[in-house]
Amino acid sequence: MMGEQIQRFRHATLLWCHQATEASAPKFIATLEDRGPARNLRYQLGETVRSIAVPLPTINEIASRHPNALVETWRQAAAASALGEHDFGADIDHTRLDGDESRAVLKDAADIARGLVILDRRYSNVPGWVHFKNPGRLERAAEACSQFAAEQPPNFSVDARGWHPQPAAIEGPALPGMAGVLQAQHNMLIDLSRFPNALNLRRILHSQIGMTHEAAGHAESAAPGLVDRFRDREYTYKLLQRSSRNLGGLVGDGGLACSESENAHARLKSLPMSEPKDAPSLHQLARHFARTDARVASTLERGFAENLYFVSVKYPRLGDQTLAGVVQQRQRWVPVTSPVQTDLIPLVRERLRSVALVGAISSENLESRLSYETVLAQQPGCDSERAPRR
Repeated sequence: MMGEQIQRFRHATLLWCHQATEASAPKFIATLEDRGPARNLRYQLGETVRSIAVPLPTINEIASRHPNALVETWRQAAAASALGEHDFGADIDHTRLDGDESRAVLKDAADIARGLVILDRRYSNVPGWVHFKNPGRLERAAEACSQFAAEQPPNFSVDARGWHPQPAAIEGPALPGMAGVLQAQHNMLIDLSRFPNALNLRRILHSQIGMTHEAAGHAESAAPGLVDRFRDREYTYKLLQRSSRNLGGLVGDGGLACSESENAHARLKSLPMSEPKDAPSLHQLARHFARTDARVASTLERGFAENLYFVSVKYPRLGDQTLAGVVQQRQRWVPVTSPVQTDLIPLVRERLRSVALVGAISSENLESRLSYETVLAQQPGCDSERAPRR
């Protein structure tokens, strides 16, 4: 029956909306009063998903084209939702998104939920159709959350993030020249996908300082436009290294990433000064730096959120350990997110993220969103003041 098939695809799409609201867990929420729209939408979506009796579509149903054009449109939405679920386990969650990116994910989920409620009313005459439980509550929650998320401009460059096929390491002996530097930096980025302990993370920060300093020297003659960018990155990593001196944490490894980072530094340091013909290689290195910055920021955010990294706090009393016959001051390890005076969190979120890789905002995606919001605003019962603002 067509109605039941559409409802199965609708179930998958609504489930994505619920997962998106859970993943965004917005950082831009500051007070308890502000928590209402996002939390209420998450609750209403959860209640609606749990009330749906039809099961989710199977893999074969999602992957197989349907001869009916209407059902095929729903199948494509369900397929996109199924693929989108991979993003939440990869790079789209509250530990890796900043406030504006979380706002974009939340607004998309709210607007899609609004569209599903509108279609739920329109499909009353479809054979076998079962309406949402409390659609009015869901629609009001979605509208309020959409307006709340749009109070400040969302960062839709988040579209470029999410799950991507894992690139492979470049095996074999070191390549000659700048290619060997790029090889080591690439392999370091691959190995950094495995969580590093605090000691190896500090070693990576140290080697990246030296490498960026050498890269700035090479850029002076080959790519002058990159010099300021490299100098700024070097300064950022010096600040990170200084703020992470009392950072601790035994969970993880990161030994391979540390070795590859040191290899990249050593290979770049041994090269003669670059010439203008080497400019493309330096621009490629700058792109590797941007990806590394994004990965380091994500690693630190995960360490903060899951209490995998700690900072030491000294107490005005003697401890149990001695160094060269001198009794050391007592210290205690506390989570980075506890009320301690550390510059590490603002450095990661305000400075490191500002130089991290930022995906380009697709004009096609923006036009698609604008067109969709315009259609929503033209539905019966919608206030014209709710028309999309750009």
